[in-house]
Amino acid sequence: MSGNARERLGQRIRDERERLGWSQQRLAQEATDASGGQIKLARSTLARQEAGEREPGVLEAVYIAQALGVALTALVAPDDDDLTVRAQHLLNEGKETLIFLEANRLERSWRQSRLAVLREEAEALIAEAIRRNLPRVAERLTRELSGINEEASPF
Repeated sequence: MSGNARERLGQRIRDERERLGWSQQRLAQEATDASGGQIKLARSTLARQEAGEREPGVLEAVYIAQALGVALTALVAPDDDDLTVRAQHLLNEGKETLIFLEANRLERSWRQSRLAVLREEAEALIAEAIRRNLPRVAERLTRELSGINEEASPF
């Protein structure tokens, strides 16, 4: 790898690390953890890579990219592909955002359905307490049901 390519790679690693707000130590640890013990990346090694003084090995580059949450090509692509790589990166971020939003929607839907089941169970218990002439129990269950209804309220 030429000096320019090594410097470009180091700059891209630094840019992505700083975008995440991570220290060199954190990235080194995250890459080491991502490798499952295949590599042991020291902070000093990462500093030399970011400065363009040392070329990362293939496995190091793969696990650095994985830790940063970017495709390896985002780090090593030539300059003339920068716009394509950045566009792909933005697309990937958009997909992650959509997945996150869908997960939140599913969680809200699950909670609403679970609250509906709890309401039905509480109403059945209130009816049973009234049938058995247990007014204090019915009153307590009614208070519990109103708490469930307040929890379900979007406001």
